[in-house]
Amino acid sequence: MKELFEPILTEGEEVVKTIKPNKTKTYFEALLMGIPFGLVLFIFGGVFGGMLNLDHGFPFNFSIAIIVFVVVLVSVIAGVTANYKNLVYVYTNKRLLIRKGIIGIDYKALDIAMIGAVEIDVSVVDKMVGKNTGSITFGSMANPIGTGKEGRNVFSFANVENPYELYKEIKNHIDEIKKLAAKEN
Repeated sequence: MKELFEPILTEGEEVVKTIKPNKTKTYFEALLMGIPFGLVLFIFGGVFGGMLNLDHGFPFNFSIAIIVFVVVLVSVIAGVTANYKNLVYVYTNKRLLIRKGIIGIDYKALDIAMIGAVEIDVSVVDKMVGKNTGSITFGSMANPIGTGKEGRNVFSFANVENPYELYKEIKNHIDEIKKLAAKEN
């Protein structure tokens, strides 16, 4: 998987480890988010379909509502599948990198020297899946940790297995890189 990052690796940069998110947790989370959206569209689709055919009495068309709900869920699953295929996390001797994308490939990078905060989140959904998963969010002065609701660009290794062990591994790596940088200066 290291070759997936070749287009953005800088001179002297080497991939230390690649991490693939847990598939079960990624799909389960997407379905949990897609079902409420599908239910809302189910209701709107049924009411709209019923309004088109008022001569049959009750203004709700279950056939159209079910079709809309299934289309939404299939779309969510297709989108998650496409994104999951391209989603890979990496840490190098210089940066943390995320590769993702549904149609095109997008990369996010965060310089290790800039990391000032790390947050580990093991949610209820992580516990429900039972795969020892969680998310690790990294922050810096330019990119602070936040929920994204404030317009911040969240940099997170989401749905990773063994998040506490992975955090320790990455934290040790970050500390080593920062020590080397301090010795050079």
